Amino acid sequence: MATDTISRNFRIPDENLDTLLAQLEQLAKRASKSHAPSITWEITEVERTEENRPNYAGILTMTPCIYHHLTVSGIAPRINGWQFVAVLEHLSNEETGDYQNIVKQVPTSSVISASRASMRTLQSFAQSQ
Repeated sequence: MATDTISRNFRIPDENLDTLLAQLEQLAKRASKSHAPSITWEITEVERTEENRPNYAGILTMTPCIYHHLTVSGIAPRINGWQFVAVLEHLSNEETGDYQNIVKQVPTSSVISASRASMRTLQSFAQSQ
Protein backbone atom coordinates (compact mmCIF):
# COMPACT_ATOMS: atom_id res chain seq x y z
CA MET A 1 0.00 0.00 0.00
CA ALA A 2 1.60 3.25 -1.15
CA THR A 3 1.45 6.21 1.17
CA ASP A 4 3.25 8.70 -1.02
CA THR A 5 2.50 12.31 -0.34
CA ILE A 6 0.79 14.12 -3.19
CA SER A 7 1.39 17.84 -3.72
CA ARG A 8 -0.56 20.10 -6.05
CA ASN A 9 0.08 23.76 -6.80
CA PHE A 10 -2.64 26.33 -7.34
CA ARG A 11 -2.78 30.02 -8.30
CA ILE A 12 -5.55 31.59 -6.20
CA PRO A 13 -6.97 35.10 -6.75
CA ASP A 14 -6.72 37.24 -3.62
CA GLU A 15 -10.51 37.63 -3.38
CA ASN A 16 -10.93 33.81 -3.15
CA LEU A 17 -8.15 33.08 -0.66
CA ASP A 18 -10.10 33.46 2.60
CA THR A 19 -12.91 31.18 1.41
CA LEU A 20 -10.46 28.54 0.21
CA LEU A 21 -8.47 28.60 3.45
CA ALA A 22 -11.70 28.17 5.46
CA GLN A 23 -12.64 25.17 3.30
CA LEU A 24 -9.17 23.66 3.75
CA GLU A 25 -9.52 24.09 7.53
CA GLN A 26 -12.88 22.27 7.43
CA LEU A 27 -11.39 19.48 5.33
CA ALA A 28 -8.46 19.10 7.75
CA LYS A 29 -10.86 18.90 10.73
CA ARG A 30 -13.00 16.31 8.97
CA ALA A 31 -9.90 14.23 8.14
CA SER A 32 -8.75 14.43 11.75
CA LYS A 33 -12.14 13.32 13.10
CA SER A 34 -12.26 10.33 10.75
CA HIS A 35 -8.60 9.41 11.44
CA ALA A 36 -7.75 9.97 7.76
CA PRO A 37 -4.35 11.29 6.68
CA SER A 38 -4.06 15.02 7.27
CA ILE A 39 -3.49 17.64 4.62
CA THR A 40 -1.21 20.64 4.75
CA TRP A 41 -1.03 23.81 2.72
CA GLU A 42 1.41 26.63 2.30
CA ILE A 43 1.36 29.93 0.47
CA THR A 44 4.63 29.82 -1.44
CA GLU A 45 4.48 33.11 -3.33
CA VAL A 46 2.41 36.26 -3.68
CA GLU A 47 2.20 37.52 -7.26
CA ARG A 48 1.22 41.10 -8.03
CA THR A 49 0.20 41.80 -11.63
CA GLU A 50 -1.89 44.15 -13.70
CA GLU A 51 -4.54 42.71 -15.96
CA ASN A 52 -6.92 44.14 -18.50
CA ARG A 53 -10.35 43.68 -16.85
CA PRO A 54 -13.75 45.28 -17.43
CA ASN A 55 -14.71 47.99 -14.94
CA TYR A 56 -18.25 48.72 -13.65
CA ALA A 57 -19.14 50.25 -17.06
CA GLY A 58 -17.77 47.27 -19.00
CA ILE A 59 -14.72 49.18 -20.27
CA LEU A 60 -11.42 47.31 -20.17
CA THR A 61 -8.92 48.96 -17.85
CA MET A 62 -5.61 47.88 -16.35
CA THR A 63 -6.43 46.60 -12.87
CA PRO A 64 -3.97 45.58 -10.14
CA CYS A 65 -4.40 41.89 -9.26
CA ILE A 66 -2.94 39.75 -6.50
CA TYR A 67 -2.56 35.98 -6.77
CA HIS A 68 -1.41 33.58 -4.07
CA HIS A 69 0.53 30.49 -5.11
CA LEU A 70 -0.64 27.71 -2.80
CA THR A 71 0.78 24.21 -2.40
CA VAL A 72 -1.57 21.60 -0.93
CA SER A 73 -0.03 18.30 0.22
CA GLY A 74 -1.40 15.12 1.66
CA ILE A 75 -1.72 11.38 1.37
CA ALA A 76 -4.53 10.10 -0.82
CA PRO A 77 -7.20 8.56 1.43
CA ARG A 78 -7.81 4.80 1.39
CA ILE A 79 -10.58 2.89 3.11
CA ASN A 80 -10.01 -0.82 3.80
CA GLY A 81 -7.42 -0.91 1.03
CA TRP A 82 -9.67 0.81 -1.53
CA GLN A 83 -8.14 3.77 -3.31
CA PHE A 84 -10.11 6.80 -4.56
CA VAL A 85 -9.48 7.09 -8.30
CA ALA A 86 -12.22 9.46 -9.46
CA VAL A 87 -14.92 11.88 -8.41
CA LEU A 88 -18.43 11.68 -9.81
CA GLU A 89 -20.15 15.03 -10.04
CA HIS A 90 -23.91 14.80 -10.54
CA LEU A 91 -25.35 17.85 -12.28
CA SER A 92 -29.06 18.39 -12.72
CA ASN A 93 -31.24 21.02 -14.32
CA GLU A 94 -34.36 21.47 -12.19
CA GLU A 95 -36.23 23.30 -14.95
CA THR A 96 -35.85 20.58 -17.60
CA GLY A 97 -35.31 17.57 -15.35
CA ASP A 98 -32.16 16.67 -17.29
CA TYR A 99 -29.04 15.48 -15.54
CA GLN A 100 -25.55 14.33 -16.32
CA ASN A 101 -22.63 12.79 -14.48
CA ILE A 102 -19.13 14.14 -14.90
CA VAL A 103 -16.24 11.81 -14.10
CA LYS A 104 -13.09 13.53 -12.90
CA GLN A 105 -10.04 11.32 -12.53
CA VAL A 106 -7.83 11.90 -9.49
CA PRO A 107 -4.64 13.49 -10.92
CA THR A 108 -2.29 10.85 -9.54
CA SER A 109 -4.38 7.84 -10.56
CA SER A 110 -3.61 5.77 -13.63
CA VAL A 111 -6.35 3.25 -12.92
CA ILE A 112 -9.14 4.71 -15.03
CA SER A 113 -8.94 4.27 -18.76
CA ALA A 114 -10.22 7.40 -20.46
CA SER A 115 -11.66 5.47 -23.39
CA ARG A 116 -15.14 6.45 -24.51
CA ALA A 117 -16.47 2.95 -23.97
CA SER A 118 -15.47 2.82 -20.31
CA MET A 119 -16.86 6.32 -19.71
CA ARG A 120 -20.18 5.33 -21.31
CA THR A 121 -20.31 2.20 -19.14
CA LEU A 122 -19.56 4.20 -16.01
CA GLN A 123 -22.12 6.86 -16.89
CA SER A 124 -24.75 4.21 -17.66
CA PHE A 125 -24.07 2.58 -14.30
CA ALA A 126 -24.36 5.92 -12.50
CA GLN A 127 -27.66 6.73 -14.25
CA SER A 128 -29.16 3.36 -13.36
CA GLN A 129 -28.55 3.88 -9.65
